[in-house]
Amino acid sequence: MQETVITDESGVITITVADLEVVSLRISASWRDHLNPRELAEAISAAIRQALPPRGQEAPPAVPEVHLPLSSIPAYLAEMREGRAAMRRYLARLRAGEVDHRRAEVLSTPRDRVEVFLVGGRFHSLQINPEWAEKAALQSLSDEILDALPNPLVRPAQEDPDIAAAQRHYAAARRHLIEK
Repeated sequence: MQETVITDESGVITITVADLEVVSLRISASWRDHLNPRELAEAISAAIRQALPPRGQEAPPAVPEVHLPLSSIPAYLAEMREGRAAMRRYLARLRAGEVDHRRAEVLSTPRDRVEVFLVGGRFHSLQINPEWAEKAALQSLSDEILDALPNPLVRPAQEDPDIAAAQRHYAAARRHLIEK
């Protein structure tokens, strides 16, 4: 279990993240002397984002030179046709408005004291109700924030069944190719 401890610049916030879950949140008792509720939410958000692993931005692998044996052409073409048919089904559903392709999601506590924003299944930021935060006890503030945070902070993206079918067919077609 890899644990990351992040403290903000002002020293008001200390967050511990392990296995993509916030395991502890410490807010200094004097946070109101240094930050307003909006700045507190921004500091917590920045600390959590800093603790998350970076998004995969590796360079794509080099494409090897391949050839397709004559005996494999019919099977290869059949898989490619099935893959394209699955993508056409997806695009038709997308045009008809049947596909939910929203990438943003908002989670909130029961009384809307804290809202957490996810983009593409990944923690992005949080907002705290300023009127409540100014009056809230420190433990109540920490507990409410921890209750609102998703565990894990990064969720796997939900895959559309037609896109998954297309990817399976394309992968099956690639198995017919032979590297030179």
